[in-house]
Amino acid sequence: MARNVKIKRLQIGVNVLLQIAAVLAIVVLANYFAYRHFQRWDFSRSSKYSLSEQTRQVLGTLKDEVKFIVFFAPDARVPGADLHDDVENLVKEYQYASDGKISVEYVDPIRDLSRARELLTKYKFGVENVVVIDYQGRSKVVNAADMAEYDSSGLLQGQPATLKSFSGEQAITNALLEVSETKRNVVRFLQGQGQPEIGGARLSTLRTYLERQNLEIQTTNLLEVSEIPAGQQVVVLLGPQYDLSDRDIGLLRKYWDAQGRLIVALEPTAFTPKLNAFLATIGLQPQDDRVETTVTLSPGLTGLVNTAVAAFVPGTAVTSKVGGITTRLPGASQSLALQNVAGTKTRPVLQAVEGFWGETEYSGGPEAPVYFDPQKDHGPPVIIGALAEKGGVADARVQVENARALVVGNASFLGDESMSEANLDFFLNSVNWMIDRSAMIGIAPKTPEMFSLNLDQAVIGRIALIVMLIIPVAAALLGVLVWAVRRR
Repeated sequence: MARNVKIKRLQIGVNVLLQIAAVLAIVVLANYFAYRHFQRWDFSRSSKYSLSEQTRQVLGTLKDEVKFIVFFAPDARVPGADLHDDVENLVKEYQYASDGKISVEYVDPIRDLSRARELLTKYKFGVENVVVIDYQGRSKVVNAADMAEYDSSGLLQGQPATLKSFSGEQAITNALLEVSETKRNVVRFLQGQGQPEIGGARLSTLRTYLERQNLEIQTTNLLEVSEIPAGQQVVVLLGPQYDLSDRDIGLLRKYWDAQGRLIVALEPTAFTPKLNAFLATIGLQPQDDRVETTVTLSPGLTGLVNTAVAAFVPGTAVTSKVGGITTRLPGASQSLALQNVAGTKTRPVLQAVEGFWGETEYSGGPEAPVYFDPQKDHGPPVIIGALAEKGGVADARVQVENARALVVGNASFLGDESMSEANLDFFLNSVNWMIDRSAMIGIAPKTPEMFSLNLDQAVIGRIALIVMLIIPVAAALLGVLVWAVRRR
């Protein structure tokens, strides 16, 4: 006789409920943990969706909440509409990296007409795609035109302009700096000795990128002032064609002694003994030579190379991004000697690569033999750029006012025709180091990369075989197998 087994339905029900509750608790906790603690990776080919370390540092300095208003219409009829997805993804990266300090409002001016009118009235911008940044009552409007550069070379052939580079991070980070900094820093270019005009035909790119760094550009003729004002500024002497007067040198000396910040790019072909003597007193002595090397063109035939190739020396604040990278310095270059000056620390930042030397007899004419003479010429290391600091302390964690100078024995490396990304980053790093704004250096624009998958006929045939025959047959066989197992 079978024994009746009493089923404890209540106990089973309670156990099931407890198991369901435990599973739900695990799911909730897992989602909460994943929401609060997560890691994001960018696997794109050119790190398209990654913010630079400099932008992250700027975000870390924000004290209050910042509001982003993305006023973008994905309508092709509105200029900049092709940037809609890039801008939206970029703003999301800012929001993720800000640790809750950035709130974002997306406004489609076509669908939300009343809100669009309200924003147009408040922030005073036209009917265009923009990103508005509002911080502590100060606002900045970033236009779509400032976020991209287009290639219009195909317009004459009836082709549309194509996106050449996306510089949204540059524009937005610059705007963040502008609304978060209460006072703009000044880059003061000295004029009056034949220097090229900043923003002119030769230096338009340099001015553009300096202004994108939220820096105010000013020019000063030393003949017209009684002193160089101190404060949040950098004084730049770029490629003087003539020497400075004793009075000008006196103004520079006074500025340097008052913890001034000075950048000098020398024109080696100019005769500037007074300027060179002043630079020697701060520890950076121009050597009146030419950085050259020779190459063998054919057996018995040697050619002269007077366009210096140099490498940025790692380990300094101004070469933090470009350390170890080589660059070409167009035009003439001269080397520098580091002098021992009491209270001043000097460091090289730009050195000619192996094979170059400082030729002292450079005016012998085109027929004069050129070779390295260790008795006369300046051998390696051939320093073309160097820093000098007077005062301060060795510990970088302690901020103490000091005088800073950068001298480069080449004046052409910042020109529009020879500007490279490395040269630009080096100069922008130097400017920001001079004004103690280490959080911000040059942010390179993102260039779209075209990727094409080239397949030959054999590969295409194998893909067609797999997709059109092998996969369908495998699925059919699996179905027959399942049917046979169920029939048994």
